[in-house]
Amino acid sequence: MSNTTKKQPMSVVKKMMIALVGGLVVGIAFLLLREQLISSGNEGAWTILNKILFQDITAEDGVSAIGLFYIIGQLFMRGLQLAIVPLVLVSLSLAMCSISSSTKLGRIAGRTLIGFFLFYVCGAFLAGIVAYAVKSAGFFNVTLPSEAVTDAATLDAFNPLATIVNAVPACSVRLHDRGVFTWKECKGLNRLTETELELEKACGWHLILGDRVLIECEKILQMRTYQFIYPAELENRARSAVIHMNAEEFTGCFQKFMKYGRIEVHSPQELREVCIRFAYAIINTAKECGTLRDEELMVQRVLKTILGAVSWEEIEAVMMELFSSIEISQINQTSSEYLVQKALTIMKECYSDGITLEETARRLHVTEQYLGTQLKKETGTSFTETVRKFKIMHVKELLLDTDLKLNQIAAMTGFSNPKYMSKVFKQEEGMLPNEYRRINA
Repeated sequence: MSNTTKKQPMSVVKKMMIALVGGLVVGIAFLLLREQLISSGNEGAWTILNKILFQDITAEDGVSAIGLFYIIGQLFMRGLQLAIVPLVLVSLSLAMCSISSSTKLGRIAGRTLIGFFLFYVCGAFLAGIVAYAVKSAGFFNVTLPSEAVTDAATLDAFNPLATIVNAVPACSVRLHDRGVFTWKECKGLNRLTETELELEKACGWHLILGDRVLIECEKILQMRTYQFIYPAELENRARSAVIHMNAEEFTGCFQKFMKYGRIEVHSPQELREVCIRFAYAIINTAKECGTLRDEELMVQRVLKTILGAVSWEEIEAVMMELFSSIEISQINQTSSEYLVQKALTIMKECYSDGITLEETARRLHVTEQYLGTQLKKETGTSFTETVRKFKIMHVKELLLDTDLKLNQIAAMTGFSNPKYMSKVFKQEEGMLPNEYRRINA
């Protein structure tokens, strides 16, 4: 009778170590292979190999790729995300049920937390050393994208293999400063992508419903919405704040604007559209009275932020950034001097069309009383007197430079008739128009 020894099964730790070492060896081998192919002029061969094995199939250039390792990695990570939470909860429940001593349980919990912390610290330290050593050895170079580069658009809908990755829903999403919670029942794996898009769209309702609210897609469809209306005076005050570069006034105006947006229930699309109109009012005012630093980029940033905003804080932050990017084109001028200068420019260009104090004040986003007071203070004349002087100056030019008749000149300079023009001209110059033409001819 012979003695047979039973072969012991390999432990889980050994299997994990073998998998880790094997993965590192294979990864380094492919890195060396890539450098060899590229340096020898066979870049096309590496491109094909990369598309078959490693390419991110959701990236812009991964539409026609296969990305076997990418799909396997994504399925593994998403499956791990789905399993890790219930696994931890079950383990904790079993531990708490089997350990009667609270002191012992506390010791175990403390050691576990310390162990996790040390594990991640040591892992990050070792990974940094290895990465630095490999990069210093010249195996590969990494070029980081500049800050101006925007996020690439995801092309899930164009690569059918992305459906395999999306078959396992991810348990984590990219959040900026806050969490937004939405809910919708997914009726089948073939509707995962559609459901994800609807959940993303529903995030906009956070603008209306606020924090600590679970946004249910079915319920928001039943909500009654109202038109977003705010006083026009509020927009005029904001424009005036831009002209005078009054940051405190501008902040107060926009906070009141946001308050009006919260009074009633509005659809996210309605809110965003009104916010964009308000932003364009500020942008146009800035362009009229000065300049906007990096105008094209700033406008794109404002639009992109507002269209994708899920909180008022995001909109307020980009509006404050917009205000801070305005540069008023005035050197050694006070705000009132600059205002009067702009008013005189408008009056000179439009006096023949019958420009009024009300129209000029509206264009400059100030009140009639304020503009009239500042104009009198800076020029010593009223609005009407200043317009009349511009008209008479033009009449004098036409009298000397043309052979036009008085009725033609009156029509071109904004006077109702030649008789009234002659009366005003005599008051200003001490003689009638024909006498002025004869004497100065």
